[in-house]
Amino acid sequence: MTQKTVYVAGKVGPDLLEMHMILGVLEDMGFVIAYDWTRTGDGIQKPYLDHADTNRSFAMKMRNAADICDIFVLLPTNDILDALIELLSLIHI
Repeated sequence: MTQKTVYVAGKVGPDLLEMHMILGVLEDMGFVIAYDWTRTGDGIQKPYLDHADTNRSFAMKMRNAADICDIFVLLPTNDILDALIELLSLIHI
């Protein structure tokens, strides 16, 4: 059985530790994590648009991970617009 790649989208903020733990559980189950943004979460600056140059590399890594993953997991929390954009960017109309 081939390993499946998973990307977990969620909110950068107070739930970051919980997101990181979920990624650890998935990894322990044998999934390959496409990109662990929880480890670099401190580098992402808000408001996002005010720090576009700094955040661009993070955004590209997240977008690429969402694009290549076999399984996309969206962890809904309050104000998940950014994670929803990652999910919607995968839909090809």
